[in-house]
Amino acid sequence: MITNDEFIQLVKDSPYTIKEIAEMIETPYATVKNWTRGKDSTSYRVMPKHALIAVMLSIKEIERIVE
Repeated sequence: MITNDEFIQLVKDSPYTIKEIAEMIETPYATVKNWTRGKDSTSYRVMPKHALIAVMLSIKEIERIVE
């Protein structure tokens, strides 16, 4: 599975919007949105693995704090 597919699934499974995730990892909303576009889109961008890791860790940290 490529990082974009993993990210899309993560967004579906999480309570956070793409905008909230962009804010979590301090990345422009447009960049994060482009990671969710289809490969045939001219705006499609491959999500770097380190960005996916940052999202995963940010969500885990927020969940840890909330508990």
